[in-house]
Amino acid sequence: MKTNKFTAILLLSFIPFASVNGKEKDNRFAVAIDTVSSWLGTMDTDKLIEMIPENAEGKQMICVGNKKHMQFTDFIEAADTSRVLKTLIDRYNLITVNPDSIPDSLSDYYYYFKLLRAYPFFTVLNSDGDMVSAGDMGYSTPERLVALAMMSVMEPAKKEWVHEEFRKRYNKYQRRLKSGMRYYDMINKGHHLDFSLGYGLYTMSGNSGILSADIGFRQDISKNRRVRLCSGIGIDQIFDAAAQTRLSIPLETELVVKRGYPLIKCRAGVWGGRTFVKQQFSSDYSKYEAGAACSLTAQFGSFDFTLGYKRGLTDRFTASDLTGYSNSLTLSMRLLLFD
Repeated sequence: MKTNKFTAILLLSFIPFASVNGKEKDNRFAVAIDTVSSWLGTMDTDKLIEMIPENAEGKQMICVGNKKHMQFTDFIEAADTSRVLKTLIDRYNLITVNPDSIPDSLSDYYYYFKLLRAYPFFTVLNSDGDMVSAGDMGYSTPERLVALAMMSVMEPAKKEWVHEEFRKRYNKYQRRLKSGMRYYDMINKGHHLDFSLGYGLYTMSGNSGILSADIGFRQDISKNRRVRLCSGIGIDQIFDAAAQTRLSIPLETELVVKRGYPLIKCRAGVWGGRTFVKQQFSSDYSKYEAGAACSLTAQFGSFDFTLGYKRGLTDRFTASDLTGYSNSLTLSMRLLLFD
């Protein structure tokens, strides 16, 4: 290179690259750009122009950006007045690429450019169209672009590899983006899901334990989101002699009583379902049951704790001389989604 000082700085900048890849390599390249551009910043204009490589290999500098980005506008304005930038642009045949309309000639870099976090973005390609410089984001000084040109000595990243690698990353990013959009769409439309698990006391002809689980669906029905309509499907396992298993569908209204932390809510409504019992008790119990329910809930972020009461309103026994109505009191924990 042109001076021993520059050679030393360049070597010190590139030594760490031999054993790193990916994001760490990009970070170290940015540090190297900082180091070299800071050194170039100590030179006057004529000396800085001398430091721009002659570019006998026919490399080309690419600037990706458009006027929607302020630093891109800054670069275009500086290019009209800066002798350094004019020399660099002429020597490296710099072209600007609109990220919203990438030309066919750079189609191999379509996904790469689309995944950039900010514009303008500068990089250097060799005469075969392969990338010989990690990119630099944004524009601040001519010295930084001169440093980018001086450091375009990396092992070329083949354009075919760049296309395939970043196509995969772009598709993965799009899947995450669509998933996120569905998430926010659910929130904006007031759709909510929850999963709960609870344990409590069941009484009818005696006391028994009850284990409950459900998947719930909630829909906001008021503009201030204080009122929701709730449904879902639940399963209750009752540990009595008949080993009752009840599948039920609730229809309830939920009201936010107090906002804050925790959020206090109450819920009330009706439910109906099908109950299964041991074979020897099948003729003693009614298959279908309906009732009412109410609950009080304290919500802590994405979880809440609920104390709920269910009352059966239909007779559980088939015998005409027996009457029984179910009662259950449960404490449950619920996982909330899209809240």
